[in-house]
Amino acid sequence: MRRGILRRRWLAGALAAGLAATAGAATAPRELALKYYEEAIAERERVGGAPVEQQDAAAYQKVVNAFRRVYTTSPQSSRADDSLLAVAEIYALMSERFGPEPYRSKAAAACRFLIRQYPHSRLGETARQALEALETPPAPAAAPAAARQSPSRVTGLRYWSFPGFTRVVVTLDSEVTPRGERIASPERYYVDLPGAKLTPELQGKTFPVDDVFVKRIRAAQTQLDVARVVLDLNGDVEHAVTTLADPPRVEIEVRKKTPAAAASVALPPPQAAQPDSRGERNLIRALGLKVGRIVIDPGHGGHDTGTIGPTGLTEKELTLDVATRLGELIAGRTGAEVVFTRTDDSFVGLEERTGLANEKRADLFLSIHANSSRLRTARGIETYYLNLTSDNDALEVAARENAAAQKSIHELQGLISKITLTEKIAESREFAGQVQRALHASLARENRTLRNRGVRQAPFVVLIGARMPSVLAEISFLSNPRDEKLLKTPAWRQRIAEALYEGLSAYSRSLSQMQVAAR
Repeated sequence: MRRGILRRRWLAGALAAGLAATAGAATAPRELALKYYEEAIAERERVGGAPVEQQDAAAYQKVVNAFRRVYTTSPQSSRADDSLLAVAEIYALMSERFGPEPYRSKAAAACRFLIRQYPHSRLGETARQALEALETPPAPAAAPAAARQSPSRVTGLRYWSFPGFTRVVVTLDSEVTPRGERIASPERYYVDLPGAKLTPELQGKTFPVDDVFVKRIRAAQTQLDVARVVLDLNGDVEHAVTTLADPPRVEIEVRKKTPAAAASVALPPPQAAQPDSRGERNLIRALGLKVGRIVIDPGHGGHDTGTIGPTGLTEKELTLDVATRLGELIAGRTGAEVVFTRTDDSFVGLEERTGLANEKRADLFLSIHANSSRLRTARGIETYYLNLTSDNDALEVAARENAAAQKSIHELQGLISKITLTEKIAESREFAGQVQRALHASLARENRTLRNRGVRQAPFVVLIGARMPSVLAEISFLSNPRDEKLLKTPAWRQRIAEALYEGLSAYSRSLSQMQVAAR
């Protein structure tokens, strides 16, 4: 009896040990596959970063084999489908570099295998798109390879989601002329970039956006010299494509579609523009001109940090955050279009900033900065418009903000002529007054000692080339320890953005109204 119990216990233990060993055996290949995937990624980066003469077919085949090992080690690995897509991408690249066959057929076979073996993979749609491109015969070359111009490389793809729109920016190393087309069922919009090639990191890549306007963004190399960016859309939206230079980039903006009839109902009744603060009406007001597009300029950026606070807060970081918050408020509350001179930590020349505003046909230009003083106790808010002045304090601020300008002394006379445009001076003064009043009224409620330094005039290079009313707001003294502490908090930055919005809105209402930007 006792021997029978022991036998049953031994059998149960052996069975449990066997099951554990089986589970361990199932887990081990998956873990090994993940390790192989990391090694394959490293190998791809090594080959991609090597000199061109070392990037031969054998080197690329080694990368293919590294990704294949992931799948063969564990078809159930979470990276098996990623590896199959990587194999397809590398073979597609080899077909461009070393000739279509057999690499083009191998790339298509890898896509088919992924679709068949992993029907529920998140990469299925990407594989189908790539397969469609691979099965389309490439267009015949227009000229011998030696006579063709080197293709532009697509070096980056980024996107930003705002309440009123989604912006996608494709950066390249040389300019191209984009072609866009809308396709239904499902709704999507693609932009072809002729003469452009995606970097290996971007080929077949999907960016899950999942905001109000865009589901996701996909990138593919549809032809040897045509890169394609596809936006899968949410609902009935409208889109616009803009090409920009220095650096070369293509900007795609998607926002809610507003039918003409609905827009006319939503707009308030037309009203005459009010006289300015001096009781006068210039041509801008007499002609009933309105605000439809606003350029927001976050000061400094890149190697140009601007002022640095006592504990290290940089002006470039602060102004970008406040500008982004302001853009969201404008986009979410009005029909006006918002354009930023920079949306990341990049350097943009002073002349380029107003050049962009002119190129975009903007109606207002607002440059956001933080002040600085040798006196740590200096505090307050001031807003500038462009004009000549003999005020030493204003000239000191202008000298600091103009440090990055590229102008020469021989250009002085031409600059003076641009500064003294009467119509722009009058409206810029009005614009500055509304911004200054809103800033001080809002911020002084929580900060009673905050000084109202008023509206001032100075020759800022960033304002000189603008063809529209333009102002520069110094939102606080970053050199003041107390102000720096406030400026580090999201709540205070949001309050500044709200105040700037109120100033913009008040100025627009004085003209007539804020209108929907013309496309």
